[in-house]
Amino acid sequence: MNTNSNNFIAIQNTLEENSNVTYWIVDFGGKNSITNYYSNLIGKYSKNNINTIYLGKEEQQFDLNYITHLQSEKTNVNIQVEGVLTDKAKKNFKGTIDFKKGAKKAVRKRSRSLHIIIKHSKIKSSTNVTMF
Repeated sequence: MNTNSNNFIAIQNTLEENSNVTYWIVDFGGKNSITNYYSNLIGKYSKNNINTIYLGKEEQQFDLNYITHLQSEKTNVNIQVEGVLTDKAKKNFKGTIDFKKGAKKAVRKRSRSLHIIIKHSKIKSSTNVTMF
């Protein structure tokens, strides 16, 4: 995608008993790239894998907002976010994993990795993770 356009991604799902979903989000951005991911794990043994890769350059801005609600026994969420920023690119990741009543033995795994290529870079990266 070129650095003059805007990129919007919105994903929402509800996972019932024994369901499993895996998403691969590959984001080369635009001037502004906004990803909103919402997942509601309501069934026992439901599993959600989210894998994100992003590549930012020049003055691109990435805003990643992931929210997962674990509401049943033995649910599992795995969030992997990795990316590369160069120049003056910016990234803001907000992740919320909300363990609701009834989420006995629920499992969460979160990993975030940022690779920076430095050449007169003014890169900004922020991460906010909330678990209830």
